Amino acid sequence: MWFKKQGWLYAPVNMYGWIVIAVAAAFLVSVYSAYSKHSFAFMELVYKIYPHYICTFLLYLWIGSHKSK
Repeated sequence: MWFKKQGWLYAPVNMYGWIVIAVAAAFLVSVYSAYSKHSFAFMELVYKIYPHYICTFLLYLWIGSHKSK
């Protein structure tokens, strides 16, 4: 058991759960920093990072649902 369901999110309760959260956060920070250098407007940045953030969040929900009781 890596996660514990709390509402519609999953809280990490194991080291592996924290590793999943850390890897996802590091990925999202790198996506933001890569796109923010080349975006001229805020909405352009939002449109570029939105797919990455949604896919990462859905992957987190999928891993959480499969690795919790």
